[in-house]
Amino acid sequence: MTVMLLEWVCTAAFLILVVLALRAALGRRISAGLRYALWAVVLLRLLVPVQLFTSPIAGTWVVTEKRMEHSVAEAPSAPAGLGDAPSLSGQYVPALEVGQGAVPNFPDPPSMPAAPELPAAPDLTKLPIWLGWAWLAGAGVVALVLLLSNLRFYGRLRRVRTRLEGADCPLAVYAAPGLPSPCLFGLLRPAVYVTSETAADSAMLRHVLAHEYTHYKHGDHVWSLLRCAALAVHWWNPLVWLAAG
Repeated sequence: MTVMLLEWVCTAAFLILVVLALRAALGRRISAGLRYALWAVVLLRLLVPVQLFTSPIAGTWVVTEKRMEHSVAEAPSAPAGLGDAPSLSGQYVPALEVGQGAVPNFPDPPSMPAAPELPAAPDLTKLPIWLGWAWLAGAGVVALVLLLSNLRFYGRLRRVRTRLEGADCPLAVYAAPGLPSPCLFGLLRPAVYVTSETAADSAMLRHVLAHEYTHYKHGDHVWSLLRCAALAVHWWNPLVWLAAG
């Protein structure tokens, strides 16, 4: 279980770094659809703990052990016993049997170098159990904070909002004084909230409604919920907060 969780964290971090690197390198040359697809892969990995593919980090110790075994297998084998032995001139001298005379004094065979010790793979199954409980506790706290923050914002919108009748938008449109900027808010019944200045300008209102409705068609209100879930689960990972920003 511990190994699976570590692989989950490593592959998610690797995907985030890849997407951030692509955005930095290509900038606006990446289409909106491709950006959504790339972040969808990252979000899927953040929310699904099972192994989806092999991380480049996985298998490092296995490769190291295989390389060390290959080096040991290629080492020259020690000469076996008192068989036929080469003389200094390169000719083989047959070993003398007992009773045929004195056994020639051959030089001692060279000593074999000691085989290198294989690096011990880290024991990932002995991580402190309290780390798991800390992870769960932090996830619960962050999820609660995000939920209360959204409920508080929704309560404020309900107190100050005014329905704009006749707005050219399939969604409900409300004017909310004091709102920093127009936004799409809500999950089951999403609505568009605009500032008082936007509501008073028909041209600006038309452009804002088209923009927010595009967010709705892209499912951004659902992505927002999934993003909050990923932040709650990976609350300790700064890369996840950077990706969600």
